[in-house]
Amino acid sequence: MNESIAAVLGLVQGLTEFIPVSSSAHLVLIPELFRWEPAGMAFDTALHFGTLLALLAFFGRDIAVLLAAFYDSLKEIMTGKKWRQALSASAERRLAWLVLLGTLPAAVIGMSFKSTLERLFETPLAAAAFLLITGIMIWYVGSRKYEGSADRQVPVSPQIAFFVGLAQAFAMLPGISRSGATISAGLFLGLDRETAPRFSFLLAIPAIAGATLLQLKDLHQLANEAWLPLLIGGIVAAVSGYLAILLVFRSLQSHKFKYFACYCWLIGLFMLGRIMWK
Repeated sequence: MNESIAAVLGLVQGLTEFIPVSSSAHLVLIPELFRWEPAGMAFDTALHFGTLLALLAFFGRDIAVLLAAFYDSLKEIMTGKKWRQALSASAERRLAWLVLLGTLPAAVIGMSFKSTLERLFETPLAAAAFLLITGIMIWYVGSRKYEGSADRQVPVSPQIAFFVGLAQAFAMLPGISRSGATISAGLFLGLDRETAPRFSFLLAIPAIAGATLLQLKDLHQLANEAWLPLLIGGIVAAVSGYLAILLVFRSLQSHKFKYFACYCWLIGLFMLGRIMWK
């Protein structure tokens, strides 16, 4: 792989990991469209690490506060305090445990159906069809008139955290956008346009970190890889990912989130057309 292809794939990964248009669908489509060879596990890991860096940079302060709150709650539980009191002593502790709760569905389903999901990722037809479904989800929630006014704001509850976590598990299907599914679920359940994306991206941190760690253990060929494409792809993914997170927040505040659905439909139909008339 040369440096130009690495930069393009890094840009695609960084943007589509957070913009609700499905990174998996694009990483299936673009190499097929330009007849590029598969990037390989090492490069895929570099891209995931880049998007993880984007999240850590954007939410660094939040992460530090939540980790400290999580540690304090564990310490109190270990010293004999009732777990309900330890978990709910502050908003930060509550949110830290809700992120953990929301992470569980994807972890359980991912481990249980790993081989099935991997087979689906080899099927461009599945990615195209699910991308159309992503568009429907985004258009529906983006077009709703209820905006979660200040006097009707719904906090993240254990029930909401779990159902948003189920949406994240659903997004393991190729063509289902992780950010699109989780933000749509949050908005549908009543979260406002600031809380829904924030909780979605906080959920992405353990998910992407876990996926990256799982890939690292299989990188026996890493010593034989050219490092420059890996470095370029990871850096481009990190920078573009950070900008994509900003774009998602702004699109929600300006009520333009639903227009990402049009792009999903366009790309999904394009993929279907290529498959049918190939």
